[in-house]
Amino acid sequence: MFESLVQRIRDVKDFKNEQRETQTYFKKSVEHELRGSDFFTYGVSVAKRIHKSDPKLARPLFSVPVDTTRFFEFDYARRMLKPFESSKAAFLDVSSPFLFSFWVAEHFANSSVQMVNPDSKDLQAVKKRMTTAEIPRLKVEEATVKDLQKNPEASFDAVWSLSVVEHIYGEEIDDSSSLKIMWAQLKPGGLLILTVPTDKTFWEEYRSEDTYGQIAQHGNEPVFFQRFYDEASIRNRLIEPLGVEPESIEWFGGKQVGVFHDMIEGRLSGKRALGPSHMLDMATSYETFPTFDSMPGEGVCGLCFRKPSKEAAI
Repeated sequence: MFESLVQRIRDVKDFKNEQRETQTYFKKSVEHELRGSDFFTYGVSVAKRIHKSDPKLARPLFSVPVDTTRFFEFDYARRMLKPFESSKAAFLDVSSPFLFSFWVAEHFANSSVQMVNPDSKDLQAVKKRMTTAEIPRLKVEEATVKDLQKNPEASFDAVWSLSVVEHIYGEEIDDSSSLKIMWAQLKPGGLLILTVPTDKTFWEEYRSEDTYGQIAQHGNEPVFFQRFYDEASIRNRLIEPLGVEPESIEWFGGKQVGVFHDMIEGRLSGKRALGPSHMLDMATSYETFPTFDSMPGEGVCGLCFRKPSKEAAI
């Protein structure tokens, strides 16, 4: 019993030290004008609510509420949704990182958000956080993109899928076909908001195991993880299948070639675990670029499409 008490005291001290370190990195990141920094503040506020009843569930949110390029992605999606700020709108989130939909549900008081996610383990954690933090106007459902076809009506004012379609892979459905399914869920005039990873040339990444439990693995063969898009593949795989030009397209990436891939390699190898220092990396080593060609190397692309009105539809 005494050893258990000592361990709890150590855990409390470690937690407080982590919080101090995180706040130090956050302040430095704000000084360097980190885009979307307020999502960090929001994530911590959610963590505090959860911590009251489930400290273990809350702890990761205190140190890393927003993961790397999500600062840009969340900020981009929020700006695209601004026209709905005072509207009574229905939103659909297709498997995006949960914190953005939490934020929308709490800040768009007249709207509702439906989240779909095929990863049952992740979904259960999201549901528990949602319930514990008392997030309003949010419905969470276990479903794949393909399952959305069961909904016959175009019932949403906006659909977003942040850093998702690059992972969709299979004979029946891929990135291009998944976009058509999301597109069908939109009302005329509705918005489809996407973010995808980019590199100077298109390539596909394979890993030793299926991260999300959605792709069958044969023996020890590497399994598909994601695509990195170049400008040509964004057009061929994401824009042309929808038949309309994006209303908005933005580019965000590393100031030097290799910074993003080095960061991911450090995480996968265990040499540099994800932590609050990555927040400062986003503020100092990344920036927005006017064009794809102006980016030195890897990055992220934000795209926003508007579905034509019935009168304008072909």
